[in-house]
Amino acid sequence: MAIDSSAGNPGAGSPRTTISAIAASIGVSVPSVSKVLNGRSDVAPATRRKIEQALQEHNYQRNARQTGG
Repeated sequence: MAIDSSAGNPGAGSPRTTISAIAASIGVSVPSVSKVLNGRSDVAPATRRKIEQALQEHNYQRNARQTGG
């Protein structure tokens, strides 16, 4: 699983960052990353901070198909 800062940029020609790659890189579950991305409150504050930091570091951007736009 490649972690690439070109996530969300279809013209970049590099593999997209996936939530499973981010989860694996920081030792959390995919559902936890998904919950943070969807704004759910049922994630421990320390875990939320860890996930948010990883999302920023990897410049993760949701796929337009996932966000409806």
